[in-house]
Amino acid sequence: MDVHASNDTEGGDLKSSRNSLVAVSNGEHGKVKIDDFTNMLTRLEIDLAYSSEKLVNLDRYMTAVSFEDDRLGKVSKIEIPEEDIEKALIFDLLFGFIHSEVTELEHVLSILRAKITNAHQKIYPCEGHTEEPNAFQQNKLHQFESSWEYLQEKVSTMKQHLAQLHRTLSIIGPNNLYLLEDENSEGSGFDFGQLRLVLGMLEKSLAAELDLKRQLLESREREEEQ
Repeated sequence: MDVHASNDTEGGDLKSSRNSLVAVSNGEHGKVKIDDFTNMLTRLEIDLAYSSEKLVNLDRYMTAVSFEDDRLGKVSKIEIPEEDIEKALIFDLLFGFIHSEVTELEHVLSILRAKITNAHQKIYPCEGHTEEPNAFQQNKLHQFESSWEYLQEKVSTMKQHLAQLHRTLSIIGPNNLYLLEDENSEGSGFDFGQLRLVLGMLEKSLAAELDLKRQLLESREREEEQ
């Protein structure tokens, strides 16, 4: 009798333990899924923040380029004053840099659009949980969509502005941008110090972006390790 009771007790304990393990397993599985989705949202947030910072930097350069746009657009293509050739060369340099960066940013935004769409498809009902986590996820994705739409609109506006700047370059004529005398030639009016200053600005901007990207990658790695 005692043996049977003992066996029943052990059997009950074993069954209870097994059920507990299954419950824990299910709970952990659900937690992994939630964590995976949370990590996905974190990566999206980081990528959008990086794109936003990049756009802010590009907007600063666009302002610098636009400063000379009106005046250069009125310059005669046949006869360009020496001081305007200097400004036109800097103008051309900045235009090429901004155009390249905007093209890259547009590509990044197209990838982010696909990631946001994919995240929408991966929202799932959490068993044993209320609908609040899903509502939170939906709200985050809607915020990301709003941020993406804002960035996309800014990029489209920037591309339109670049098209206007390109018309200014076409008015000046590409050959005129290379009519500068040698730096050491007597009578050369080109300020190479100013050109170096512009190149230094570009270098600092790229360094700042690389540093931001490094910080974002480190943040992402810490999120994945947790």
